[in-house]
Amino acid sequence: MGPLKTLLFLIASLACVAWTSSAEACRMNRPPSDRVRMDFDAVAIGVVTQSAPNESDHYDGRGWTATVRVTHPVEGRPADLRSLNLRYQISRTGDSASCDDGQTMPSPGETWVIYFTSREGELVASLSYPLSLARRIDPRFRD
Repeated sequence: MGPLKTLLFLIASLACVAWTSSAEACRMNRPPSDRVRMDFDAVAIGVVTQSAPNESDHYDGRGWTATVRVTHPVEGRPADLRSLNLRYQISRTGDSASCDDGQTMPSPGETWVIYFTSREGELVASLSYPLSLARRIDPRFRD
């Protein structure tokens, strides 16, 4: 194989590996309508109190972090829901290869739904969506 063919082969091989890696990194990514049907230890509604772009964002400014104050429990064990008015961090990376779902940064005052899992006895915000989206995809919020 000549030098040009070898170089083209290497470039094509690297492109295939790179494409496969990003596809594989998010092969478990499911649409929000499937995600909200997973088992959660608690679900609550909250209000965004602050939001900001991620300081160390490597993905063109699409990553963000927000603080949400829980205002209404929706489901969960009573001991899990005693945390009304506590604040939880929600975020997105802005990177689809990291399974980011593309939700834009919320503004203070917006209402979001937080889906919690329990880790070492503490509730952790595992999933979050604007209430307007949750009403369309999650049976718990359909009128």
